[in-house]
Amino acid sequence: MSTSAQHPAPVDRWVDRTMLALLIADGVAVGLLAAFFLPWTVGPTPVVLGTVVTAVTTGIVNLLLARAAAARTTRTAVAALPLAAWLLVYLIFATVSVGGNVMFPGGDGRGGLLLVLGAGPAGFWLLGRAVNGPARATVHTRAG
Repeated sequence: MSTSAQHPAPVDRWVDRTMLALLIADGVAVGLLAAFFLPWTVGPTPVVLGTVVTAVTTGIVNLLLARAAAARTTRTAVAALPLAAWLLVYLIFATVSVGGNVMFPGGDGRGGLLLVLGAGPAGFWLLGRAVNGPARATVHTRAG
């Protein structure tokens, strides 16, 4: 006999897949926003505080996206898809030049800072989830 816990209703699967698709699109959007806010400059001087705020905000949002995706699936690889979408956008902007200019210049470390602070928190959380498995609800039993 199958229960609804073993086989979710088709509507639930549709909602989960739709939410995952939206979370992946959010990962792309966060990547685009980070790419355009990272190279803040005042004249020829980069705005360091803007770079740090962009990188930290990106890291927090990527962690929230990964946790939201993990709430929709038990597979860590699927939960990592929003972060993978963000990384894809990062790689595109780090390697492709727009009008001869690379979006993440390598000389001043802004691109590396964005990579470490933007992907680090979500990456470590997903790694811990992969090693330890998804969180399971604890069952409390009465003694005696």
